[in-house]
Amino acid sequence: MVEPALVLIAACGGGLVGRLVAHLAVVVPRRVVSEAMAEARAMLCSPGMPCQTTRSFDFAPKHRWEGVVITVLSVLIWTLATVLAETAERAFACACVGSVLLLLAIIDGRSRLLPDMLVLPLLWGGLLFSALGGSVAPADAILGAAMGYGGLMALAIGYGAIRRKEVLGAGDAKLVAALGAWLGWMALPTVLAIAVAVGLLYSAVALATRRMAFDSRMPMGPFLGLAGWAVMLVEASRSLPLGGP
Repeated sequence: MVEPALVLIAACGGGLVGRLVAHLAVVVPRRVVSEAMAEARAMLCSPGMPCQTTRSFDFAPKHRWEGVVITVLSVLIWTLATVLAETAERAFACACVGSVLLLLAIIDGRSRLLPDMLVLPLLWGGLLFSALGGSVAPADAILGAAMGYGGLMALAIGYGAIRRKEVLGAGDAKLVAALGAWLGWMALPTVLAIAVAVGLLYSAVALATRRMAFDSRMPMGPFLGLAGWAVMLVEASRSLPLGGP
């Protein structure tokens, strides 16, 4: 039984993290786009010649209540991790990973970006956690990262060659690799099945309510993050993980 005081501390910490997530959800994509535009300007513009790159991007939330929703979700993540995880180490890891996945979901939903500056540290963090005695064996974590990236990239390339349409980006593959590093290769089919099921359900509702066009590209980051964290929470709450013995 978790002490109520500890749950309260986790909820308060989650609220503070939620405020940080809401701030980073604006700052990070702005920095990524700014750096990309600077690189493009350096490659395409000759020295001494005028180069017009005046296009601006707005990554600010469209509604004021979005910040409140992010904070509530962060509180829920930290509270559930504290209450359900078997050990303090698993609870902290689950809460931190959930916060990063929440941030990635917001950024991908708003701007269709999954920045390397967030995804790659998440990947290396999973490999390091397994090496330090996490719930997944290091070999399973490495195999999960390799299979997650390689499998999704092969699927994306094959589908793109057949349909002449891009449905998955390299960012999605890197995110699956990061989830594989945290959960192990055996958990990836479950994660992908949940993500696809939730994505299809969302698409059906969005199409029925005319909030999305039939040929529009839907970001997969939010669904991958939700599925990955749900599986991680289940693993953290029991002694035998899905990702390995």
